[in-house]
Amino acid sequence: MARWVRTSFNAGKLSSFLDGRVDIAKYYNGCSVLINSIPMPEGGVFKRPGTIFVAKALGASRLIPFEFSANDTVVLEFSDQKIRFFSNGDRVLTDSLEISSISLSSGLPVVVETLSPHGYSTGDTVRFHSVSGTIELNYIGSPLREWTITVIEDDEENSSGSTRFSLDGTDGDDFTAYDSGGYVQKIYELNSPYEEDDLFRLCYIQSADVIYITHRDYPPKVLSRKSAVEWTLEDFNYKNGPFLADNTDESITVQFSPSADSDSEPAASASGYYFPEGTTGTLTSTGDIFNKNHVGSIWLIRNVRLDNVLTTPDNNTNSMPTGEGIRIKGRFTFEVLVSSNSFKLWRRIQSGVWQEVRTFSANTAYTSEETEENVYYTFTRSSTGGSATLTAKNQICNGIVRITDFTDFRTVSVEVVSPVHAATSGGTDGIATSMWAEGAWNNYRGWPSLVNIFEGRLWFAATAYNPQTLWASRSGDYDDFQEGIADDDAIVLEIEDSDLSEIVWMAPDEELIIGTMSKEYRITSGSSDDPITPSNMQARLQSSYGSYPIQPVRCQNSILFFQRGGRIARLMRFNEASYRYESENASILSRELFESLPVQMVYQRSPFSIVWIVRSDGALVSLTYDPREEVVAWAEHITGGYSVYPESGKFISVAVVQENGADVLYLTVRRTIGTETVYYIERMILQIPNTNQPYTDSSLVYSVQQEEKKRVVWASDTVLYGSGTYGTYQYGVIY
Repeated sequence: MARWVRTSFNAGKLSSFLDGRVDIAKYYNGCSVLINSIPMPEGGVFKRPGTIFVAKALGASRLIPFEFSANDTVVLEFSDQKIRFFSNGDRVLTDSLEISSISLSSGLPVVVETLSPHGYSTGDTVRFHSVSGTIELNYIGSPLREWTITVIEDDEENSSGSTRFSLDGTDGDDFTAYDSGGYVQKIYELNSPYEEDDLFRLCYIQSADVIYITHRDYPPKVLSRKSAVEWTLEDFNYKNGPFLADNTDESITVQFSPSADSDSEPAASASGYYFPEGTTGTLTSTGDIFNKNHVGSIWLIRNVRLDNVLTTPDNNTNSMPTGEGIRIKGRFTFEVLVSSNSFKLWRRIQSGVWQEVRTFSANTAYTSEETEENVYYTFTRSSTGGSATLTAKNQICNGIVRITDFTDFRTVSVEVVSPVHAATSGGTDGIATSMWAEGAWNNYRGWPSLVNIFEGRLWFAATAYNPQTLWASRSGDYDDFQEGIADDDAIVLEIEDSDLSEIVWMAPDEELIIGTMSKEYRITSGSSDDPITPSNMQARLQSSYGSYPIQPVRCQNSILFFQRGGRIARLMRFNEASYRYESENASILSRELFESLPVQMVYQRSPFSIVWIVRSDGALVSLTYDPREEVVAWAEHITGGYSVYPESGKFISVAVVQENGADVLYLTVRRTIGTETVYYIERMILQIPNTNQPYTDSSLVYSVQQEEKKRVVWASDTVLYGSGTYGTYQYGVIY
């Protein structure tokens, strides 16, 4: 009887639909069943290592990587309205505080007192270590212990803060008497607005020590790291836009009126009269344009200013001007009549330094256009004689207000964000104008679903109101969204698609690639050598597969995304011959793998190229990918009682960060311990060769030493191994 000798398994798991397909070369390099094993590009297969227990999660957490450098990485645990942090296999904790006493009373919670004010809050979670006597408090033990606290305020007001707290759910009778020593540390965490159901609709992108986060139901957020135990989560403070299209109904005007308790007298300057930033008041309309969900949104108010004319030079030496000049936005002329001297035109932004524009030594009528806000111009002459006139005609003043309260459909309270033009210095109202525009992002129109960075711009996309629109910041200025015609101005692009399908992902490559629910596009300047600008930006159709709303990953020279419906994985890469991005079906040989839909994808670079995909049924799928060797090898991974107990051993989320020179997987896993459902943060290190790695999941590692011999003992939280001793060291199940 002839026997096939399989020397390679780098085709991975093959679909049952391929049974008997001996005419396909991959048939001889694949497996019908491949579970908890990882195909290698070289052809071999090795058993995946087990996972190491890190900490108990707060729930079905979403994991997000933070990688500042190869040696500076953190994993963020997003749970229900909380964020916690992990580094090098453990939680991020605050500095240790020394304990002065521990009080144990029958029927009452344990009370801990610290030598100095602790600064903790009720509901915080803490760890203890080096406590003598009451050793049951120490974190290292069986089980690993973390405690939720209630702060005890001092009887007398203590300006320096409390030094006492109790441990929730404890009884002093259950603990050994306190002896001495010990330290306490708080688990560092942040409050977050995102609820558990929101977590897998978050989109994020990192830039240095900042992560930008979007969700269609929340304003964009900025998560910033100040230090290892100092992070902030704040609303993204964008400015100068973006706005919807300008109003076209001239019968609907808006008018700003300052409140009585603000400075109702408009500020006067050489550039006209305006209500400065911070002025409060009301915005009234002649039409029903406001909504209660507009509170917090910005609105653009445009007014035509009268001609601004400057006829007197700032000095007669052509040296640096010292005056204010006139504020100009739009077209202007500089008419010069020269006798025996010369004139210089100067420009400055806000209160900055005057910069010379050019020198005029002959009769000239110079015309230009200013596109930026808050720009001032003036002129000087080399000596007395000659004349000049600087005239700004029909300037458009762009004022911006933010709605602070809703009165009715025609009246709202506002605060001036950027100066709003006034008619005269003595007037108390702004100018009624039909030139206005609503902010593009707010609670009424929705918030961007997607965010990314490309060519020095911060990109947002897809609100509920504008699902096919992209917004890009000013080049080099991520918070400025003022549109213009200059190459570095902010950009707005609406995908012209008859299907009206929503943008569901963005992926930067040589060009910016986007996926909509019906098609895939590349955003380009039209030339591979030119950056994208407001005048050359265009969307070019690449394919019509349609995209599933899960963020893709870039692996080697390809982008892996899921086709509409979520059942087919596609690898997209640029074809030099056709000069377009083409997508091949990467899962055609393993069709059954995605009968359950994908939830999340991450990319691991070493020890070789692997994409990890969490499925909705709780399985973990790996793709070993090496295009040069034509390796596209899938495998399936399960944990615990996944195949026996449907609700136990489910992978929830995965993240990859580099630690100590290795790519490390962090996982959120749902497990059943006895009758309790718990969520764990676990860690898997994939190394070749796989030395000193556990092959049990949710394991704990103990290093014990006896007679100068070391031994590593693995204990699993998933599989019951019992308990025992090694020398004087005890090991057992941790739960």
